[in-house]
Amino acid sequence: MNKYEKNYCLTGTKKSNWINLCIVPLCSDIAEATGFDVKFYGPFGLRAEVNIFINDEKGEPHRLTITASYKDNEMKLYYDTGKISRKYISGSIAELNGLYNETTRLPETLEEIIKLFKIN
Repeated sequence: MNKYEKNYCLTGTKKSNWINLCIVPLCSDIAEATGFDVKFYGPFGLRAEVNIFINDEKGEPHRLTITASYKDNEMKLYYDTGKISRKYISGSIAELNGLYNETTRLPETLEEIIKLFKIN
């Protein structure tokens, strides 16, 4: 469980806002660690996905898409790997909402998370 998931779970209530408890602090930490401009947009769609953008020194945007999953009073954060599974019908509401995107758990450390943006 990473720091941002812990922030959410420590509140002990399902009424907590995962954007304010996880995404806002994550973006702030990324900006502080990299010195780059960091913005997020969302949540969007059926997955309630959030897109985080870092603009590098050339002004080029780098994106990471994050979703949350809830089970047994815990919230876990996942990111899109860039791989696509074809378990949904082409053109379906599931496909349009990114449910075909393969995801994996967000790493434990900020350094590992920053590497996901693939900034040179």
